[in-house]
Amino acid sequence: MGKDPWELAEGYVNGALHEGCDADEATILTLQNLTKISKQSHQRMVYECHGKGNINELAAFLIGAGPYHYYGFGGWSTVGGHVMSEFAKPLGDPLGDGVKDAVTGVWTRAFKSGTKVAFDSTTKKGNITWSSSGYE
Repeated sequence: MGKDPWELAEGYVNGALHEGCDADEATILTLQNLTKISKQSHQRMVYECHGKGNINELAAFLIGAGPYHYYGFGGWSTVGGHVMSEFAKPLGDPLGDGVKDAVTGVWTRAFKSGTKVAFDSTTKKGNITWSSSGYE
């Protein structure tokens, strides 16, 4: 178990708990790159993006996340502070990779449940439109 994404990419570890999950394009690109390397190497790479628990981080994470990628937050002494209400909402498998509009700088991704995520790489603000379909 490592602490940084490069440790996974270089094959030093099979899992990483990265203490930092910024609401920025670097998070999206890191997650997408780890997924690409995992597919090419046929290796499972467990990665937890450990952030502050806000919607902007979660949106960036969802845009880039692949298999075995997890989002978490909270400190070692936090009691009951590791769960967001968003964790219980419908998501489903992604319908494709997150893509960036070259003109607007906005990343988007849709999921099987009907949930749609957008992240503006300029303002570093995210938006998640959760499905109300009752998808299980």
